[in-house]
Amino acid sequence: MSAGIYQIRNVVNEHIYIGSSTNLDRRKKTHFNDLSKNKHYNEYLQRAYNKYGEDKFIFEILITCSPSECIQHEQQFLDQQNPDYNLSKNATKSLAGCKRSDRFRKRVSKGRKGMKFSDEHRENIRKGHLGIKPSEETKEKMRAAQRKRRSDPKDREKTSKAITKWWKERR
Repeated sequence: MSAGIYQIRNVVNEHIYIGSSTNLDRRKKTHFNDLSKNKHYNEYLQRAYNKYGEDKFIFEILITCSPSECIQHEQQFLDQQNPDYNLSKNATKSLAGCKRSDRFRKRVSKGRKGMKFSDEHRENIRKGHLGIKPSEETKEKMRAAQRKRRSDPKDREKTSKAITKWWKERR
């Protein structure tokens, strides 16, 4: 795992994207995985990738440095090179892995309440959870939630009606 500055270069027209990462190997895989799935956040890079193909893009490490120096060095390269694919000419620290306040998390949660996911999205979520074993603490929380649900008379009646209906339709 090495930190540093990298560029993704289009060998056809020599356009570049410059970025920094604390883990260059993982960053390379993430970029090309997103590009191959047509889900990259950078529309300029994604369109060029779709047009020219994967074999026309090269991931090159420009320098390795300590994680604390990445942003400073990235900004220097952005100023010198003036890359064509970068959406912003300012190097900023990623928000990935940052702790969010409870207030922020509650606002996001409230905004997502009631959202309906497509069948395809739900299937992708299901596949993502396959093979993941919950911790003992998580199992206990799930047990407690089920016990609470089953003790509520309204839920018991609703479940009873649903099961009765299912058995009648099955015959």
